[in-house]
Amino acid sequence: MINRWFAFFAVLLAAAPLAAQVTSASQDTARRSPATVPALNASRAADAEVRVALYELVANRPLASLSRLERLQASPATASALRSHDDLSFLLAEAYYRVGMAASFRTRALEVIGSPAGARYASVLRGQLMLDAYRNGDYAKALEYAGVANRVGGDSALASLVSGLARYQTKAYPTARESFAMAKRIGGSYASYAQYMDVLAGFAADTTQATQTLDALRAIAGTTSGPFGDQVRLTAAQVAYGAGQYDAAIALTDQIAPSSGFAADALFTRAWALYRAKRLDAAAGAFADFATRFPNLERRDEARLLAGQALLESGRSADAAQSFRTTVDAMASEMAVARDQSAAAMTDAAKALVSARAVGVLFITNPATGKTISLPENAGAEYSVLLRAWSDSDAALPPGSGEPHIVSLSDVDAQLGAMGPNAPTGFSRRVLYASASNAAGYMDRSEAILSADVRVGLAQLALQSQLDDNARRISQLQRLQALFGSDSVELAVLQTRLTTTSDSLAKIGAALDAARTRVQDLVRQSVSDTRQLATENQAQIDAARKSAAATAAGLESNLLAQEAQTASLYRELADIVEGALSSVVARMPVYHLRDSVNAHMARVRQLYGETRGILASSSQSVGSELAALQASETEGVRGAKGALAAAEAQRTVAEAQLVSIIDAELRSRAMRLVSLLQRDTEAGEFGAASASFFRAVDANRSGGTAPPSPPPSNPPAASSAGKPTPPR
Repeated sequence: MINRWFAFFAVLLAAAPLAAQVTSASQDTARRSPATVPALNASRAADAEVRVALYELVANRPLASLSRLERLQASPATASALRSHDDLSFLLAEAYYRVGMAASFRTRALEVIGSPAGARYASVLRGQLMLDAYRNGDYAKALEYAGVANRVGGDSALASLVSGLARYQTKAYPTARESFAMAKRIGGSYASYAQYMDVLAGFAADTTQATQTLDALRAIAGTTSGPFGDQVRLTAAQVAYGAGQYDAAIALTDQIAPSSGFAADALFTRAWALYRAKRLDAAAGAFADFATRFPNLERRDEARLLAGQALLESGRSADAAQSFRTTVDAMASEMAVARDQSAAAMTDAAKALVSARAVGVLFITNPATGKTISLPENAGAEYSVLLRAWSDSDAALPPGSGEPHIVSLSDVDAQLGAMGPNAPTGFSRRVLYASASNAAGYMDRSEAILSADVRVGLAQLALQSQLDDNARRISQLQRLQALFGSDSVELAVLQTRLTTTSDSLAKIGAALDAARTRVQDLVRQSVSDTRQLATENQAQIDAARKSAAATAAGLESNLLAQEAQTASLYRELADIVEGALSSVVARMPVYHLRDSVNAHMARVRQLYGETRGILASSSQSVGSELAALQASETEGVRGAKGALAAAEAQRTVAEAQLVSIIDAELRSRAMRLVSLLQRDTEAGEFGAASASFFRAVDANRSGGTAPPSPPPSNPPAASSAGKPTPPR
């Protein structure tokens, strides 16, 4: 019995605290909350948000940074806690600059520059505004910003280069050379290109200095490689051609690999040099090779005609006649196809270009050969530049690290190849490589669609954030549900133990009740026996008094009185014991402890019931919340989807507007292509007739040839070689 008694107490001590903890959990949390959850420090929170946005910019995640910054800006309470509003505006301007939202960038940049507290960021922003102005063809504004950048610690190398390019575009060649010379002296990644442009500016100012220019270009080409080296060699070859140094031009073009992005212009220049050098068979082969390798370029048909012309001048009138006739047939067939191109095909091509975001290459000056420089996307906003501006250092801005890239035909092919399976059937790709006819409205529409793309990207980020938040909530609720299930199992085990313990207590209670009954019966029997003995003694005393009444002496009388008193005391004691028997037994330790154990057991059962109810209620609440999350969208998700739909609708409108512009541009180019084909067809027919005439003449005489007809086109112009256009 003692072992079972202690086993019960072990269960009791284990169960009661657990149940008490469950019921008092919310009260404990409430008591701890004021101490463990500090009040929000708005200033620190805003500063942390801004620094995270700066980190995202440095980590090349401008869209995520822009999303964070715009949310911060939309919260007046948080934004007002910033150390300076210019910090937020500066980072917003940098995010807009990185994603290409030029109009938004200009607005923010000018706001910061105009603020007295924004002086720390002015040098960075002026450099970026300089590049933005140059890209848009505002050379006067670009020169203004470049001059300020050179005076107040901006990126002097980049500012000098852009100054030189802007002056070159306006034909201010002497001052352009001064700017290029400064960029070259500063050094860095722009020095080689500045040296190249310095040579070109000098030649543009005085075209009689062809030999000196050629020597300078050869020197630069000897120290460079890659696309820039090929561009320098191509320019040198064109200068040599213009100076009549045909062998030098041929040698320079031979240094440009057939896989180079400048191979087309190099091959065309080489063919003309061979032609002028009277190496007519080689020239005919070079022109024919050009027409075969680059069938989409505008000069393809010109090259075909020149191949026939070279054959004709070399005395191969039969081959020339065949070449001219083949060229005329091919152009007539293509002209018929070009004329039959439906309006739908043009529109589909415009849609495919806009969808692939490849319309920019349509408006590159001279897209067949590139002749356009491109600076890195983060030019003027390199990580070192941003961090130096943020740290508010007095040191000058570090120089830019990105070298200018020469856009070549390979880049144009890659961009146009992005159309992929979206390219329409029955559409001549030659239209895409034709010279631009009208770029009016393109820049504004292009920026609008870029802004729309960014807005869609931001809406997608917001939606994904809501979906991720819902997924986390669902995962947490599922884990909580699993915990509730585990707790239910533990409570079931505890209920079994409580039931076992209750049964044991009931048996112990029954045994104790039986023992109490036996003890009380024994005591009552003893009381009855004592009372009977006392009664018998009293009767004997009374009898003895009667028999010895006459002879009893004083001593005997006293003894009899004492005996009578003793018998009376026994009766009283029996009465007392009998009256106090129940309370005395109840005060025995074993019965007192049983009552205490029963009280604790009742409390445990109460706590168990409360815990069971709380667990069931909590599990039901979690289940309902989980079912609601899994069955339908939250308000946040619906709002994010609505914002995304609105952004996509805005982008659709912007795409339609740009498609309209590109559609009109393609139609204009198609008409121009038909006109060129018509002209070249007529020239080809004339060449074929001339070849047939000389063939007939050759058949009637054994030697000599008539003077050849003049070439159908002009050779490449050396004066425009290497002329750069605004970087994109």
